[in-house]
Amino acid sequence: MAVVDGRARFDRRLLERAIARLSNPNVAGVRVGYRAGPQRVLSASALAVVDERGGRSGLPFFSVVRRRELLKDRRSLADPGSAWRAASGRGRVDLLITDLVEVPPDAVSSGSIPRISDLRAAGPKEVARGARRTLSPPSKGRQGSEPPGSGDPRIPISYVGLAGHQNLGDDAMLEAVRTLLPWARVEEGIDQARAVMLGGGTLLNAGSYYLNKVRRVDGPDNERIVFGTGVRNFAYWGATERFEDWQPFLESAVSVGVRGPGSLDDLRSWGFRGEATVLGDPALILERPEGVERVDGRIVVCPLFTNGECWGRDDAAVFASLASAVADLEKAGHEVVMMTAHPGDDRWAIEIMRLAGHPDMDFLAGYGDTRDALTLLASADLVIGERLHAVVLAAAVGTPFVALEYRPKLRDFVRSVDAEQWCVRTDELDALWETIVHRQASSHSSQEAVARLRSGLIGAAHELADLLDAPAGRERHVTRSTNQGPR
Repeated sequence: MAVVDGRARFDRRLLERAIARLSNPNVAGVRVGYRAGPQRVLSASALAVVDERGGRSGLPFFSVVRRRELLKDRRSLADPGSAWRAASGRGRVDLLITDLVEVPPDAVSSGSIPRISDLRAAGPKEVARGARRTLSPPSKGRQGSEPPGSGDPRIPISYVGLAGHQNLGDDAMLEAVRTLLPWARVEEGIDQARAVMLGGGTLLNAGSYYLNKVRRVDGPDNERIVFGTGVRNFAYWGATERFEDWQPFLESAVSVGVRGPGSLDDLRSWGFRGEATVLGDPALILERPEGVERVDGRIVVCPLFTNGECWGRDDAAVFASLASAVADLEKAGHEVVMMTAHPGDDRWAIEIMRLAGHPDMDFLAGYGDTRDALTLLASADLVIGERLHAVVLAAAVGTPFVALEYRPKLRDFVRSVDAEQWCVRTDELDALWETIVHRQASSHSSQEAVARLRSGLIGAAHELADLLDAPAGRERHVTRSTNQGPR
């Protein structure tokens, strides 16, 4: 059993380290050193003083104890402090000399270093680790932390996603969340965050990558939020994570909103039974740049290199079909502009241009600046996108699109904006040209669905402001019109 005071903050990786000590059957419990600002408490006797001074009910701020030791004297369970002292007194209590547990500053009057008396409880390696730690600066907390008293009145929210890696979609989603929550400081890896937000992107059933990122920033006093997150399709990927590992986060979240109906179906089939809604992709909140005029006949193409991880497993066939479509569009008098959403796609976009016989066509590296990408997409008559966020941002600025579904997440999104008929799988490429022609001739618009999702995103942001007691939250929310202007 882990004993955790709600005021303490700790890295969840500590649990694994502490529980590993219980592999010794003679060990009844494990204590861990504390940190309070610049002060470190790294000896067992000093830890007892801190717990007595600031702990609740005679319990430590953080410890791990064998459940069987607690149950040996059931009568003592009525008094948690007595139960802890009795259990730890019946066997050895090991000491981990680390400062990764942060306690309230008023609980610590002075720091301490490991003592000779700690040698048995900690072991020589731990004592040596503690000695080295006393010579190094205190832990600075998680990456992206901001010191107390910095003067920023916004509520800190630790964002879990993949922004900052030159991916147009990931950066656009984080920008969108910040636009929706101007009362919050939304950053990755914030220390002492009020909430942990699982953001946009396909983050659930993703091989534990994002689960581990959540565990590094989450704590017992954090609120949890799921905001426009996608679920990897089980039919395509299989189960790459256990629902049980995500269950505590999902079931305790104050709000669960997913990207599309496919994600909601997969979340339900995975085992989630709580309240959840289709919130849409957060990037839909980004608007058409002012003053951008449509260029007659302009078509933007945004390909993607999947390294064979697509329907049909054949990138070369996709590129050949796109090159053929580009050649036919140019022959019909259209101005085709190539756009990439990640540096890894540049080489392949240029190869499509070469195969199409137009190596000198206009080209934009859209990952360099979200505004430039939005401007180009807003100027087009049509967007043909294999990259998901070429399609999402086209929908956001009101430009018709054809989505080239290399994985199910594109269909998940186009279903959310009522445009599934304009989605072609990469193993059904014979239908690509016919779909492009029909899309050009159709007056179908996704703007009603986009406006509905935008309204839901803004409403969800209002609810979060209320739940987190944001300063002037409602007044500072995005309330701008969703009108896209004439098309």
